Amino acid sequence: EAAEAAAEAFTSSDTDFTITVFDAFWREIGVAGNYIEVSGTIPRNAAPQATLKLPENHWLDPYLSECENTMVGVLIETEGISEAFYVKRHREKLGEDGVVSLTSELVGIWDILNYLPIWPSWYLPIATQPFSHAIYFGPLCTCIEAMAAEQSFRIQSGLNEFLNNALSLNPDVRAWIGTLLQSIKNDPQTGAVMHTPLYVVRTGLLADTSPLFCRTVRIETVGQVITDITSAYGVDVRIYLWRPGDPQPDRYANLEHPTYVMTCKDRSQIEGPTKTALDSALRFLVDAQGSLLGKTL
Repeated sequence: EAAEAAAEAFTSSDTDFTITVFDAFWREIGVAGNYIEVSGTIPRNAAPQATLKLPENHWLDPYLSECENTMVGVLIETEGISEAFYVKRHREKLGEDGVVSLTSELVGIWDILNYLPIWPSWYLPIATQPFSHAIYFGPLCTCIEAMAAEQSFRIQSGLNEFLNNALSLNPDVRAWIGTLLQSIKNDPQTGAVMHTPLYVVRTGLLADTSPLFCRTVRIETVGQVITDITSAYGVDVRIYLWRPGDPQPDRYANLEHPTYVMTCKDRSQIEGPTKTALDSALRFLVDAQGSLLGKTL
């Protein structure tokens, strides 16, 4: 009855969508006010997909076409929902009615997790990896946050970039110096480049009541691991675009530039008696007792 009442009160005709196009640094180019159609899906713990159709000779066509050379951002907003995408492909398409339209295939910024390979020892150069696998053990949200934070820190800080080049017999220091200069240029005081493009909001080990988990990982991407390990749990991993003027994600962020913010929430609605990480262990014991193993013991 509640669903029927909501459906009567809310229809698609009541919803206005705002589609804004951005450059590679998420600086606004303009609003696609006269789009033909926008559609897509926001799946759980996977990259959102969307399609944007514009009329022929639309003024944004030259900017969207640049997706072949650089990153082009698109922000789709409606009441209570805001999802950021990048343009994967942009092309002209001839419809059945003979009318030409401009079609952009969009992928959500969640996709950045699919470009973060997990090194067994994230703090060491690729040629010096003493362990075959990375091991993550603890509450599930904390494990996921650690995966993303370690690998994004490794890339965004330029950690071992010089050594990686040297050990590969490519003594090109330009990449390392470029990372250093970019960091100084962005923010000489706090090094805001360390937060860009991905900032991970941490739940905190002592406050994390998500299920207890253990996993070994070897050169899989963070996105692949999240998709694999969260299917049986009520853990929700989201990435949204923070823009100047928005509330800070947490008290430690101090963001100043457009940033991808990752959050990990346990939405299983299961609460323990302590409201701390101890609940993860208690939950594991309850699950084990209720299984065939528990009954056998």
